Amino acid sequence: LNKIERQFPTTDRVIPDKPSTSREFTVSFTPKKLFLPALIVIGAVIIMLAAWKFTPLPEIFKKSPTPLPERQVEDAMSAASQFWKDKEYSKAYNQYKKVLELEPGHFEAQFGLANTLKAQEKFDEAIPEYEKAIALDDADPRSYGQLGLIYEQKQEPDKALQYYKKYLEIAPQGQEFNVVAQKVKYLEEKIQAAAEKPKVATEPSAPKQSKPKEPEVQPGEKAPPKPEPAEPEKKKPDVSGNLDRGIQAFNREDYDKCIKQMEEVLKVEPDNSSAQFFMAEAKKRISDRIKEQEISSKLKAAQEAFRKGDYQECIQQSEEVLKLAPGNASAQTLLTEAKKKVEEQRIEQQVNDGLRRAQDAFQNRKYKECIGQANKVLELDADNAEARRLLSRARINYAQQQALALVEQYVQAVNTKNLVAFYERACSPQLFNSMKKRTELSMRIFESFQSTASDTGLQFKGTNQAEISFSHIIKGTTKDGVQQDVFEGTILWEITRQGETWKITKIIPTPRGKK
Repeated sequence: LNKIERQFPTTDRVIPDKPSTSREFTVSFTPKKLFLPALIVIGAVIIMLAAWKFTPLPEIFKKSPTPLPERQVEDAMSAASQFWKDKEYSKAYNQYKKVLELEPGHFEAQFGLANTLKAQEKFDEAIPEYEKAIALDDADPRSYGQLGLIYEQKQEPDKALQYYKKYLEIAPQGQEFNVVAQKVKYLEEKIQAAAEKPKVATEPSAPKQSKPKEPEVQPGEKAPPKPEPAEPEKKKPDVSGNLDRGIQAFNREDYDKCIKQMEEVLKVEPDNSSAQFFMAEAKKRISDRIKEQEISSKLKAAQEAFRKGDYQECIQQSEEVLKLAPGNASAQTLLTEAKKKVEEQRIEQQVNDGLRRAQDAFQNRKYKECIGQANKVLELDADNAEARRLLSRARINYAQQQALALVEQYVQAVNTKNLVAFYERACSPQLFNSMKKRTELSMRIFESFQSTASDTGLQFKGTNQAEISFSHIIKGTTKDGVQQDVFEGTILWEITRQGETWKITKIIPTPRGKK
């Protein structure tokens, strides 16, 4: 902007007396002269927009957050599903309606809405809603199956057959497929029988045959016996009514009534395939229903046991559910969670038992045992504060015991001339190798040793570093029987922790005088 401004004169201009003409005005305001003001205006607009964007608004102007449509759809679908389970069909209808207002192309909501109308026997209202569902997804067989049921209920077999056949074209094989296939067979037979009835009524009746003349009987002769009239053929009872009522009961899930009707059919027509099929299927559905009730009861028992904290009972009930329904997700989840809780309880019990044993060992000055128990607890619960505290204190006290024991072992090793073996066991490999020959030479010079140690002290230099110091006197007896002072002064050992044992890494003798 500074560069641009420098191109413009800074001297005052005198306004001419005469007004500017339109031509002069046009010439005066050329695009070149307008560039600077335009640039300034654009810059000001950009600054204002930035300030508006990043300056926090007062609370009064802030919009309250509203749920996203996706979340609203999920909530409404969940509510509709629960209302359906509770058989509150009007409420379920309202929830499905709400979903369709948010998302008009939601197939499951459209199908569910149609189902609520059918469940309330509002068949005429349900039909167009199923048709809308088909328009949304014509590859889903369920809408065709439901329309077949409605038209079957409305005693319109032709339309029921049409939708059932469409169902069979796209539905996968399974239990429902077999039921619909049997219905198609039954409806086809029913339609065919209905079409043949008028033909029977319009067939011309056969002409009456003249009654055969009885032979004349001569006087003195016996009349021949009259032939007994043939028994009229018994007409089979019509079972179509029972069959219809049985299938309608099956459609309403009234399986007991279905079985009774099919039994009546089979008394008359033992080979009736439709009656055989629907009776067997109704019995299976009753068995499935009992099984579902048992599953539901055991699942509720498992949930209640989990709520009360009786996880073993929850595991038992969940396993029984899974025997009846291996794929039951709720039972599988409960079983997994209950097993986790049992494992947590087991670990908690082991932790408590381990802490108790560690505390008892510490009080009885069994520091090594306390360390072992505390470590076991920390394997189960790495952040257990009490175990860490016990471990720290026990290690300090145990290190003091180890320091005293190590000094005692050293003194005994000197007196028994087993110092080389002691150093090999108690020192780091590097230290042992550096002093092995010198120690062996000392052991050969003297026939025997007498040594004492006192004023043993331990000072920690960190978690795994420490120093042991003690006053030490060694007297040696030569092979000639002469006793000599070998060492008198202070010994300092630098030690390092390796696991729960300590290794001497450096020895610093400080003699009181030249010995």
